[in-house]
Amino acid sequence: MKTIPKAKKVKKVLKKHNDKRIDNYFWLRDDSRKNKEVLNYLKSERKYHDEWLKTKSNISNRYLKKLNGYIPAKDESLRVERNGFYYFSEILKKNEYRKFYRSKGKNSKKELILDINQLAKSKKFYQVSSVSPSKDNHLLAFAEDTNGRREYTIKIKDIKTGENLKDKISGTDGQFIWSEDSKNIIYIKRDEITLMSNKVFLHKIGTSQSKDILLYEENDYQFHCSLGISRDREYGFIYSSQTNSNEIRLFPLNDPSSLKLILKRKKKHKYFVDIFHNTFYVMTNMNGQDNFSLKYSDLSVCHQHKKWKTILKENKKRYLLDFEIFKNHILLDVRENGLPQILKINSKSGSHEYIKFDESCYDVSLAGNNDPKADYFCFAYSSLNKVETVYKEFLVSKRRSTIWKSKVKCKTEGLKVERLILKSRDNTKIPASVVYKDNGAPLDKKPVLFYGYGSYGHIIDANFRSSIIPLLEENFIFVLAHIRGGSEMGKYWYEDGRMHKKKNSFYDFIDVTQGCLKKGFGDKDNVFAMGGSAGGLLMGAIANEAPELYKGILAAVPFMDVVTTMLDESIPLTTFEYDEWGNPNNKKDYNYMKSYSPYDNLSNLPYPNILVTSSLYDSQVQYFEPAKYVAKLRDLSTSNNEILFRINLIGGHGGLSGKTSVLKETSEDYTFFISLVNS
Repeated sequence: MKTIPKAKKVKKVLKKHNDKRIDNYFWLRDDSRKNKEVLNYLKSERKYHDEWLKTKSNISNRYLKKLNGYIPAKDESLRVERNGFYYFSEILKKNEYRKFYRSKGKNSKKELILDINQLAKSKKFYQVSSVSPSKDNHLLAFAEDTNGRREYTIKIKDIKTGENLKDKISGTDGQFIWSEDSKNIIYIKRDEITLMSNKVFLHKIGTSQSKDILLYEENDYQFHCSLGISRDREYGFIYSSQTNSNEIRLFPLNDPSSLKLILKRKKKHKYFVDIFHNTFYVMTNMNGQDNFSLKYSDLSVCHQHKKWKTILKENKKRYLLDFEIFKNHILLDVRENGLPQILKINSKSGSHEYIKFDESCYDVSLAGNNDPKADYFCFAYSSLNKVETVYKEFLVSKRRSTIWKSKVKCKTEGLKVERLILKSRDNTKIPASVVYKDNGAPLDKKPVLFYGYGSYGHIIDANFRSSIIPLLEENFIFVLAHIRGGSEMGKYWYEDGRMHKKKNSFYDFIDVTQGCLKKGFGDKDNVFAMGGSAGGLLMGAIANEAPELYKGILAAVPFMDVVTTMLDESIPLTTFEYDEWGNPNNKKDYNYMKSYSPYDNLSNLPYPNILVTSSLYDSQVQYFEPAKYVAKLRDLSTSNNEILFRINLIGGHGGLSGKTSVLKETSEDYTFFISLVNS
């Protein structure tokens, strides 16, 4: 008989605004991650999960076998030209990680420049980001994380000799850009406690990190820094940003210390910039615009917003997301009516047209457009039943061809995709993307899995997901709920699902679930839900709001303890997210957050089967939030349903590293749902 883990209770009273909260599991927080009692409890939870999984091994092994079967013998990325070389990566079926290559021509002999498999040898966790060659093509810089905490060390390799230089730039967030002369790297260092990206440094190749020059320091703890590079690759940008405000400094890549502020930060103003041929381009929501306009000016007066001229006016129905400058055209990623679009503008005539797509729901975005002088552009397209494909389309003739296509080997025949519009309780129309196997079985007899996120304005589009194909073959319906809190319908969609309107996200998800069932999509006795990170908060909220609607819920790396976390400025990302959730030092914000925080609102309810996942070194959502949630949930639930906690003792927000581990955890996730059907 499996022994269900039971965490001890140690009463801790948390006081704020004359309000008391009792947290019996606060003791599970150990910032050192070395406390034996805490680790032993986490190990007991992992053991309990693994024992449960053994009883479902026939399902998990079958699922894993299918996922492994989808992997092609060799999966090569799109080849992108940069400074006279084509750079790309590939992964063989037998390998855990990618290898990075370059070649002089698209079809010429390839040269191995970085093998992640070799770097990851004997390491329990290993992840690389920001692989980037110097402009002279002699050096290769990359950032590595060895525990999942997302504290990256930048290393530099001599491509010709294959040897690493002595340079080791530690404590970074993984972002960096090269100077024009390939002798310096501009990078961002994180605060050691909060992990906020708040300092930008200049590192001279071949010197100690202690000699690095501080270029910029962000002193407002609600803002964080990021880097960008101009379209003509002559300028770099330092962004200081929070949810609804930012400011940008530009610098020539041949003189990184010459910083120039474009516009000072201002509440409710965000802007994004680019430079090409001494012309300054800016996407801005100045003057209360919701969905941004596109403007330009001469580079010399870029800091004088009154001299900006309009290319594309703000439109309430069109949300601008990104843009790329070409010699005679501008291409934009936009959204209209909840769907992604590509808008093409002729810079000379001012005429514009949309690139047309026929499916009811899909995902499309500009991709691989490194050459602004090209007479064509590239975009990536996929849908819930079509694998990702990159197309090349000529700007004038509109002739289109395929230049890359995913080689994933799963079968998509018979998969039907539909887009539904469902009403929420306040009569807002909520889009949902649906996919299922059209095999003649009644839709109202199929188990149904709903997925949602609904935070940070992050958009969940109907892109191809090979991981759900075995689930569809098990007769499931899969539904993406495009709830408020994302930006699927534009900026207002985000505003309607954050701060004191956060509950709209939860209600939308529940209403989409009920709306689909009313339309005959799914068996009401086999309804499931999943979401991760802020989507995990969503899962915790719907479990409290509608526990009997769902049979099983997967909350991956979930943000469950909203009030306690947002009151602690030492926890990574807390202060940066005041403009997303609120600042509980303000009584009004405190009361609203407390009214929905999943951990604070657990009570004696008949909770469904719940699987929670986390990793010990997660820097985005600390492991102790899901750990406390599981302990309290077990104590209060009035049902006999299964409560599982898959905790990794290594790894971060994305779980474990390496292809095999990722596939294994994916198969475990969906095993949870399949095992519950008709149980």
